[in-house]
Amino acid sequence: MRQPVEYSSGRDPKQAILEAAEAVFASNGYAGSTTRQIAEEAGVNLALIHYHFSSKEHLYELVVSRLANDLNDARLELIRAAMSQSTPPSLERVVEAMVLPAIEYSTAADPTGQHYARMINQLASSTDERSVRLLSELFDVLAEEATTALEQSLPGLRRADSVSAYLFTLNICNQLMSNQERFAKLSTAPGSTEPKELADKVVKFLVAGIRSMAALNA
Repeated sequence: MRQPVEYSSGRDPKQAILEAAEAVFASNGYAGSTTRQIAEEAGVNLALIHYHFSSKEHLYELVVSRLANDLNDARLELIRAAMSQSTPPSLERVVEAMVLPAIEYSTAADPTGQHYARMINQLASSTDERSVRLLSELFDVLAEEATTALEQSLPGLRRADSVSAYLFTLNICNQLMSNQERFAKLSTAPGSTEPKELADKVVKFLVAGIRSMAALNA
């Protein structure tokens, strides 16, 4: 087990719990995590978790929502900027709007981006009522705006194709975010893990695939 987060009278216990919960849920999943593990990781009394967050489920939803909303806000800002700058919007700009924030998030010094991606991957692979509800609550707005932008950026792209393109893009981003160590180990090209350079490669890869889908409808 990792060493517990240092706790002192000068540290906000709620923030310590949130950071610890993020790490524990990302490592063990919802079912495999306990509030006791989170309390130990945070270096706080177990009772404080129930005092501040009432239950493991409420804490989990809060952590996932906080992480997802931060990234969604960054993506939506870039999508809306792409939509406002040209008609039709640039396909490359729309795809980059989804890719670049994710890669920047995951290559920052702290592990938040990787924690987020692992939690979202766990959530997306689950079929229980809570997981289905959370995915809808967290991503429906992004999905609608992103798929609309994709359709407008590429005439001939059908709705089903734009949905596929959106899902493929998010899945690739999540895999890159959750496996940065693996990517770095396999890659030998100098600078290949720089966020903008990596994002450019991913965007080119995705744009080529999206254009090929539209071409099939011609």
